[in-house]
Amino acid sequence: MVKKKYLDGQIVKRKEKSSFTIQEIKGINTKALTVNFEDEAVIQNILQTFMKTFSDVQAKFSDTLTIETLRKNIHSLKGSSGNLCMEELFECSRLIHDNNDDTFLMQHLDELQTQLERVLQNIKNYLPKQEEFFNSIDKDEALNLLKELSKILETGSFISVEDKKNFASALVTLSDQEHARAVLELIGTYKFDEAKKQVETLLEE
Repeated sequence: MVKKKYLDGQIVKRKEKSSFTIQEIKGINTKALTVNFEDEAVIQNILQTFMKTFSDVQAKFSDTLTIETLRKNIHSLKGSSGNLCMEELFECSRLIHDNNDDTFLMQHLDELQTQLERVLQNIKNYLPKQEEFFNSIDKDEALNLLKELSKILETGSFISVEDKKNFASALVTLSDQEHARAVLELIGTYKFDEAKKQVETLLEE
């Protein structure tokens, strides 16, 4: 199991148990992943964010970068892979990160890159095409949905997968896919106050 002391950021605490499964994603403990997050739509959004952050493997982990930059990026990867139950990738990045020997780091960069590229490809194969999740809708309908979402975030009420899709469409209509994913990720990790501020900003524009 991934040790909590290695996880960056706040550990998600579930308010209530839910039972759902997702298809196997090689390199990820999907059973553990469904315990940490409330539903598959949230998991998909967070994995999409992971892909966006680490998709350019060479830009993050090239041996032409300084040791300081590499250690910073490996630290980030260690935290993200731990939170997302990518156990082999997490262990590889942890070993490199926790070893102060710069030579050891450089010797294991190829292995880290290979593992990361493999996980990224497996996530890409799993994720649906974005147009299947985000659809633009009528502006007035989008405004009404976001007003409803703002109230829900204030009370911390449960949001179903279907409602989340509707709210995603409203967010896309009034902003863009990147902003929509960011707000949904805040909701998925129970950062309701931050999400509410984002939603209210859109309502004021």
